Amino acid sequence: MGRTHYEDIEVPLLLANSGRPDSEEGMIDSMGVTATFLDALNVPSHTSFKGVSALRGGRPCVISENCGNGYADPARRNIFFTVTTPSHRMMAVLRGLNLEVDKLYDRRVDPREIHNIADDPSNQSIIQEMELLLRAERAEIFELRQRYNDAA
Repeated sequence: MGRTHYEDIEVPLLLANSGRPDSEEGMIDSMGVTATFLDALNVPSHTSFKGVSALRGGRPCVISENCGNGYADPARRNIFFTVTTPSHRMMAVLRGLNLEVDKLYDRRVDPREIHNIADDPSNQSIIQEMELLLRAERAEIFELRQRYNDAA
């Protein structure tokens, strides 16, 4: 998987007459869109729902993942992640227990993601921060992978 196209994952959300002030803080994913609609309508969500409303600040990042073509098997197959923050986008692959960062883009100076800066040593702290976000947001995937590895 070479890239996650920004035009596929950067979709504006316009919500009018919610009675809430506008916010440009945080980010939302597809679950956050639903959470925002429910929040605007004052409908409580179930405690198991993972969406975070844009009206409540959203998330620090948005994560997309897939197991490539064919069937999804997060315990055994490679998992391709795209982690997007307001300033950067990182693409990584989980192979076995190893997370390999393939690409990093500075969205502020390179909005079309032309220049991969993952190999620049000065960006290691950004990569580490984004890896921590990924591992926190997708802890269940990393735990599943660890259990499968331990059982093998």
